[in-house]
Amino acid sequence: MVFRPNNFAKKPIKENQPPSRLTLSSKLAARLGRGSAAAHGHRRTRSNGSSAMIRTPKYAAQQAKRRDDYKLKRSKFLRIPVPALPVMADVEVATGTAPNAKTVHLALPRELPRPEYKEINQEILEYVDASFADTELEYVRDNVLFLAPQLVESLTSVRINSSKDQIPKELTIIANDKTAVTPSHIMAIWTKRPDNASASRPQKVTLYPVHSLVLAMYCSNLPKPPPTLPLPVHQSGEQEVKVPVWTLCLPSSETYPQLALYLYTKNSNGLMRNIFPSAPPDHFFENQGQLSSFATHLAQTFTVQALARNIFKVHGLWQNACALGIYDGQLWETMDLMWATMLTALAIATNNTSLLASLRQESPPAEDPVPQASTSSSA
Repeated sequence: MVFRPNNFAKKPIKENQPPSRLTLSSKLAARLGRGSAAAHGHRRTRSNGSSAMIRTPKYAAQQAKRRDDYKLKRSKFLRIPVPALPVMADVEVATGTAPNAKTVHLALPRELPRPEYKEINQEILEYVDASFADTELEYVRDNVLFLAPQLVESLTSVRINSSKDQIPKELTIIANDKTAVTPSHIMAIWTKRPDNASASRPQKVTLYPVHSLVLAMYCSNLPKPPPTLPLPVHQSGEQEVKVPVWTLCLPSSETYPQLALYLYTKNSNGLMRNIFPSAPPDHFFENQGQLSSFATHLAQTFTVQALARNIFKVHGLWQNACALGIYDGQLWETMDLMWATMLTALAIATNNTSLLASLRQESPPAEDPVPQASTSSSA
């Protein structure tokens, strides 16, 4: 990521010396205080020694067993009758339903399962930005999150000169004075065609600008991106910039932009506004006691078919998170809330009292405290 300084024109520039660009690495380094010896002591780095929080293999196995025992109690699928099959390629009709039946039954899991935890690929992270190889990942995330408003504005400020015939290795974007941080890549997102799709239909590919460091910080299954290209000297107004194209196949290309925006902002309520068919109550994530009333509103506002389509949109978001290997606790809690809300809305819309009763189940067991590292002090 490279910063386009908005105020460089206000500063005196030496004759015949073009204004220099600031990379995101330089911006973060300044924010982390790497240039100051006094601040250097406060910089959090990855520790090679013991940590205050120890996740031993025994502890991990115990917690995995607790989760598995809990899932056994809740692993059954819920059968929800829908008046007409939603027009979606990946909707599966429950076994025993006639193809031309006026009512079909959707088999939906009670909750979205979570994959096994996987560490961020350090090689990919260092390939994207080697300057933070020795810095604690959470510390870098916190500081990139501080820059989120500038990063998001930069994404929305650029225009992509796309090719309709094929996906090239490079594309030209039109940046402007609002592009404070030039995107490093153009994501070419696509989804595999269903087996029954016509092979003659062109493959749909959608292009999105992105800063590769943001994805690398959260996605443990991320493939290595193409190398970045050198950027031209900054010019005021609109300016053409060539960036590499990064193709990525995801289960749900439809929900990639919502998921990517969440990784930039970590805004759960914003993510839900972008996924739900209508805006949830203010501070819904913080006040989940509003679930029943909001689900009732959805059930009274939208058809059962529309609600079914939306719950598969939530499912697509979950598929993308699993495919990319995103293990963000807040994201998973947000998806759980959306899933429970849509299940409740479907139960109300179909007048399924038994389903409503089954949704009122105990919460999952809380994880035991992480064992603390033992410390010794000498008198």
